[in-house]
Amino acid sequence: MTSAIEAYAIADKYTKGQGEILPGIRLGVGEMQEFNDCYYFDFKLIFAEPPNPGEAFGGAPGFVVEKDTTEIKTIAFWQLAELLRQKQTAE
Repeated sequence: MTSAIEAYAIADKYTKGQGEILPGIRLGVGEMQEFNDCYYFDFKLIFAEPPNPGEAFGGAPGFVVEKDTTEIKTIAFWQLAELLRQKQTAE
């Protein structure tokens, strides 16, 4: 079973390995949330220079690191909402 510290290291290596996703923009690791079977991490956009006013960016909110396998999966907003619902139901 993967610990939170191990999952963060995996997440950090994953985002650093993505390189620039657009010119001057790379991914970092944002906030982490623990769920029953995985750890969720927000994608954090890191800009080489501040974005222009009014610029908008869209995409997946983040990714999970599976506790049993350490597999990484990018997830959509609806999948994150489902994880949050499952967590609320369990509490």
